Amino acid sequence: MATALDHAPLSRRDAATFLGVAPGTLARWAMEGKGPRYARSGKTRGKVWYSLADLTAWLEAHKQEKDSIVPNGAQP
Repeated sequence: MATALDHAPLSRRDAATFLGVAPGTLARWAMEGKGPRYARSGKTRGKVWYSLADLTAWLEAHKQEKDSIVPNGAQP
């Protein structure tokens, strides 16, 4: 069940910490259209916000099965 915290705005820094990546990585993903959903706010639309629900959904959609990971770049 969703809670109010699932939709509370998280800064890019907090979202990056949650995902275990650098804030710059999230910024690059946003520019490339690869990362989790986000919203912009402010007159110049400069502030970026993420919701915990969107971050969790993105993680679930990009989860890899343990058996699908191939070490050292070997071909399956």
